[in-house]
Formats: sequence, structure tokens, C-alpha cells
Amino acid sequence: MVRNCSCLLGQATFLGMFLGLFLVGCGGGENLELLPVSGKVSLADGPLAGAGVSFRADASKGNNTPHIPSGTTDSEGKYELTTGNTKGAPAGWYKVAVTPPTAAPTGGEMPQAGPPPFNQKYTSPTTTDLSIEVKEGAAPGAYDLNLAK
Repeated sequence: MVRNCSCLLGQATFLGMFLGLFLVGCGGGENLELLPVSGKVSLADGPLAGAGVSFRADASKGNNTPHIPSGTTDSEGKYELTTGNTKGAPAGWYKVAVTPPTAAPTGGEMPQAGPPPFNQKYTSPTTTDLSIEVKEGAAPGAYDLNLAK
């Protein structure tokens, strides 16, 4: 009988340690600090509405985050980044890509995709020359984007 109790006690201890490690491993992931990022996307003739804006980590400047903060411009060209479902972006340097607005389907037909109303280089993080540092206390307008034709 003593042997059975010690065996059960050993199993219970092992099970408790296993569950403890399991629960620690499922603690919700990293505690990601996000900074507010909002700006305006403009062309020479005014704001760019309905465009996608994504910030891709610039490893050449020390940013190795796997997260891709993104947003969409409103009718005034203003955007606000979110990372996952939370407003903001992790601090660091980013290459900024802008995707052109898409027209809404009319009459059940998908619109034909035309060239973007800006230089194609902005559509990819590998070709864009838009580079921005997300940092605490950024000046007003620090995240504004002026796109060339």
C-alpha cells in the first residue's frame, strides 16, 4: 500500500509540473509595445483615398520584427496603423509600401486593374525608397507620405 501511494504521489507531482510548464508556455505570447502611427498619403494633386499602407521591418537598420503594421487611407488620405488587431506599430525602422486603391465592382463585374496613380516603386518593400522610423515622441507629420508620379 505504501508503494502505491508513493507511486501516485510521484505521478501527481509530475503531472503538476507538466501542467505548470504548459500554462507558462501558453501565457499569451510576447508583450509587444506599440507606438501610435498615423499620417497622410498625398499625391501632387491631393490626398490618396483607399490606398493600403504597410510598414515592413528594415533589417538593414536593425529592425527584425516579424510584424507588419498596416492601414488603409480614408477619403482625406489619412491612415492609422494597426498591428494585428491593436492600434500602433513596434518601434524601429521600416520600408513603407503603398498599394493603389481598388475600384468597387459595378454591376457584378470586377474592375480591370490599371496602373497605380503613383510611381510603381512604392508598391513593394524591395523597391520603395520610403523609409520611416517609428519612435516615441515623433513630430507631427513624421509619418506623412508624399508620392511622386
